[in-house]
Formats: sequence, structure tokens, C-alpha cells
Amino acid sequence: MTGSEATTKRSGSPAFEQLEYFDPRLAIDLVTLMAEVKEAPARQRMVEVLSGRQAGSLGDRTVELRGIGREEGMYFLSRNSTWWAENQLARVNAREGWNNPKRKWTRAVRTIVFLEHIRTPDTIAILEDMATGHPDAQPTRVAKDALKRIADEAR
Repeated sequence: MTGSEATTKRSGSPAFEQLEYFDPRLAIDLVTLMAEVKEAPARQRMVEVLSGRQAGSLGDRTVELRGIGREEGMYFLSRNSTWWAENQLARVNAREGWNNPKRKWTRAVRTIVFLEHIRTPDTIAILEDMATGHPDAQPTRVAKDALKRIADEAR
């Protein structure tokens, strides 16, 4: 197996795919998370998930977290490379352009829009379940907004 085949195989692993959706920042803030996860390869894998990189792309490179100003922003530093490290969960997947999109969150948001349109008791139950996630996570906020619109229109 070549190196690229191994990387492709790792990126499709169930554990990596679950971490893509259940972002570690949902449970622990970024600064604490980076302070607690120091050992390779866990740190590299975590940073790959947090920044939308392919599994295995950081190899055994040392990765540090640095702040900009008074924690308005953060970035990862590895060798001579830097890239954005989103430290505010509410902004994850919510910005266009330079932000690293979370494809699974985007799919969840599109599903929420579809479920809101259908508006059967079953789809509303799914929306209610989706609205119980982390309050700052984009899919949770979108599900809550959809439920509010449904309730407002029912009045």
C-alpha cells in the first residue's frame, strides 16, 4: 500500500468520521483541549479533525496552538505553516470562504431545512431531537430556529 492509499484509508475510518461530526470542541474548549492532548498521534489527529485536514496529513509533526490578540482568534503552528484554529464553537461552519467547512454539519443543516419543509409529526420529532445538541453548534441552532418558525406559523 502506498502512502497516499494509507492516508485515504485512514481518512475513511469510522472513528475519524465520527470525530468530524462530533467535534471535540463540543465537549471541551479549544485551549483546554490542546493543553490536555499532547501525545502523538492523538494531537495530530485531533488537529486534523478541528481544521478539516485529511487524516494522517500531519504525520508526526509537532503542532502548537497560538493566540491572536486577546483570544479573538487562534491559529495552529507546525514547522513553517500556520492555519486558522477556530476557538469559538458558534463560528464553526458558520463562515464563508476561509473557514474550514464541516461537510457533515452542512449536510445536517440541509436536512433540517428539508425536515422543516415536510413538517410531519415524525420530522418535527427529529428536529426536536436535533435541537438538543450543544447550544453553540450550528446544527443545533438551525434546528431550534426551524422549530421556532414552525411554532410561530402554527399560531
